[in-house]
Amino acid sequence: MTAASIKILVIEDESDVRIYIANLLRSHGYEPIWAGTAEQSLDKARGERPALIVLDAMLPDDQAQSIYAALKTDPLLRRIPVVLLASITRRALDGARLYATGSGKKRLPEPEAFLSKPPEAEDFLAVIHRLTLSACDIQRKGGS
Repeated sequence: MTAASIKILVIEDESDVRIYIANLLRSHGYEPIWAGTAEQSLDKARGERPALIVLDAMLPDDQAQSIYAALKTDPLLRRIPVVLLASITRRALDGARLYATGSGKKRLPEPEAFLSKPPEAEDFLAVIHRLTLSACDIQRKGGS
């Protein structure tokens, strides 16, 4: 698979960050796709089957938590790597219980990567490259 055929779903509510990420991905041959709401995010993830999902961990109204939980509990989507972007530290984000489900009794798997927002281009692209290579290997071997 070439980078041009690799779709990356970006769930981000800030237009300047969306533009930055889109330019970065396109300039390196990836195909960014967008979702504006929690419902659109899940529909796009199911319909487009991206190799990777970039999720703004600070979406309003706890949308990030519900999206993340839905992604990691859906049999069709749970193996898609997720990169979380946040303007707070990972420790603070962990304290926000992003990885807890419903009542908080069961913990979801941690995201495959966590980056500060806005991400540094070099760090972001290195993570994207590493995770999309892994995702493409899984797809080639028939897993999902």
